[in-house]
Amino acid sequence: MSDHAQDIFQSSNTYGHRCSKYGVEIPFMVYVTDTFKQKHPDKVKLIAKAVHQPFMSDDLIHTLLPIVGIHTKDNLESKDLFSPKFDTHRKRVYCGRQEYKTP
Repeated sequence: MSDHAQDIFQSSNTYGHRCSKYGVEIPFMVYVTDTFKQKHPDKVKLIAKAVHQPFMSDDLIHTLLPIVGIHTKDNLESKDLFSPKFDTHRKRVYCGRQEYKTP
């Protein structure tokens, strides 16, 4: 996962990192090995199911720890992308004021 996206001539005649929908859509990939697939088919299904879910990178800790088997009292399942309890309807605000609307 990158730390930010780039708005490349999508919202104006210039390019760069800016507070636009294109400037905050960060590519996010999950790679799993064949061994992981064999040992954790249930987790692979949860990952595949989450492909088009709205997600904010500041919630990454709530997703990474459980997927590797670490559970803490501070983890929020509603922010865990791979949890059945993931909240797809909560507001996602960027640049301090703009609400991200999923297509």
